[in-house]
Amino acid sequence: MPIKINNAPAESFDILKSKAQSHHHELITHDTNGNQNHYIPHKVYDLNIFNLAEGGELSNTQQSAWRYIIQDENGHNHVVEIGINEVLDEHNLHFINTGNHVNNFLKIYENISEHEYVKYKDYEINLVRSNQIYLLAIWLRGVNHDHEFFIPIPPVNNRFEANKTYSYGKFSNLLKKISREYVKNNMRR
Repeated sequence: MPIKINNAPAESFDILKSKAQSHHHELITHDTNGNQNHYIPHKVYDLNIFNLAEGGELSNTQQSAWRYIIQDENGHNHVVEIGINEVLDEHNLHFINTGNHVNNFLKIYENISEHEYVKYKDYEINLVRSNQIYLLAIWLRGVNHDHEFFIPIPPVNNRFEANKTYSYGKFSNLLKKISREYVKNNMRR
């Protein structure tokens, strides 16, 4: 079964076209059917570790951005993140970046269709992160079913094993434990 790629809102894609083209020479357009799939648009969820430390649920995490993968004329991969503010109905460029996380995301993405779960069911690819605890992970959420799982992207917090598949429960429990420890250690100062 394929990974389902959702097109980002037009406002987000318009920011990508206007901002990223000035940094990169690739022509950024929809394909003839209006699809953005070749840019691998995916939702970004920023974790509130203070909320998680107090017993909050990972499932309540709100989307904060859309990310796209583009390639420059030298073949280097870049991530472009467009932040969203639902209250103000705004989309703004957060950053354009390259590096290990971008390349490692693509390595996982390129092999995800061979994953034991993805062979039998459809999933949507997302990203979850926390800068405080140094975590970036792919969050695969079921399409027309409610199974979901996580794959941490290296480099990552050493409490997580990079490239390992975590069930929702195991990932959430470990995340809450690390969040409680982080809050406890940083509230002492």
